[in-house]
Amino acid sequence: MKYIFALLLILSSTSSFPQQSTYSVAEERMLRYVNNQAAYAHKYDSLEMIPPTLDSCWRFLAKYPRSFARSGVFSYMFEMSSLITTDTIKLFPLVDSILSYDQLPVTKLSIAEILIERNIDHARGRELLRACYSHLRVPYHRFKANLLLARFALEEGNRLAAKTFFERALLEDSTRAEGWYEYASYLKVTEQLAEFGRVQKKIQMMEDQNQLNYEIHSKISPYINKAFSIYKLRDLNGTTIDFSQFLGQPVIAQCFNFWCPQEKEYPVLQRVSKEFPSAKVILINSSDRPEELKTRYLNKPENRFLKDHTIVFADSLIAHDLFGGWTKMGTILLIDKSGYVRADYPGYNKELEGLLRTNLRKLLNEH
Repeated sequence: MKYIFALLLILSSTSSFPQQSTYSVAEERMLRYVNNQAAYAHKYDSLEMIPPTLDSCWRFLAKYPRSFARSGVFSYMFEMSSLITTDTIKLFPLVDSILSYDQLPVTKLSIAEILIERNIDHARGRELLRACYSHLRVPYHRFKANLLLARFALEEGNRLAAKTFFERALLEDSTRAEGWYEYASYLKVTEQLAEFGRVQKKIQMMEDQNQLNYEIHSKISPYINKAFSIYKLRDLNGTTIDFSQFLGQPVIAQCFNFWCPQEKEYPVLQRVSKEFPSAKVILINSSDRPEELKTRYLNKPENRFLKDHTIVFADSLIAHDLFGGWTKMGTILLIDKSGYVRADYPGYNKELEGLLRTNLRKLLNEH
């Protein structure tokens, strides 16, 4: 109840003044902080961090009631709160606050997704979805909306409407594998076997093309033949690691981040590093703090094997120079004995493990 009371105070204070937003470095910093906390809580199920983060948000909103960041802060608060409760008495005031500042169709779609996919309130989720549907302009957003409507139709037993929504989703964006998989599942359940066979062939063609593109990229990436041994980065203990010390052995280098878990890549690295003990594994982090990795990340069972390898930290400029920036999280580079990049694998693919094995054998046999 104290949060609802605080919310009423904030809303009443904003209605008493001209609606001119305030901006400061502190407000911008708060938005980044909440974004990171939401990402960590969501990706790593660190739910214990949510209540203190929400407390910080309430204090921030009380201090800056007309902040330019208020809509974003309310959005992150709703997203985080929905991870720990489905109580609409607590969640709906946050939804109302978001919508009081932001009526964009994509905002309504984002709220609808959470309400629906986390089983909080399907009725209100559908209401928001229908309100925003005709105003969505980005194909991916229309794709998502149609998928949600297809699921609704299936829940109601309306298979014909579900088929229509699935087909609309794929017309909006035919590159999304999840759409084809959902549609195939629907066709199989409803015994539309001829159409199911056609869709299965489409999925196989997409997978084959994806694998081909992956292998081609690994050979023609702009990072091929880039010097790797010129870098010097600090490790978890602050010790400078000179990459030139790894000359004479193949190196597997991966760009990773706390909030971007490598659930498929890590098991591959673990198996390959055991099979090729003479290859050096280096993990390059571009934004986290050493203490965060030590206390949160590396203690998780699925990440403990990383302690057996070299973890170093790069600033954003070096990360961009090495991998192309933080958007390339999961990228794996294969470096030859002379210290030059020979292959660039953009994250996980079913071909990754086989390609790493094949190319490591080649590099080990080179003089």
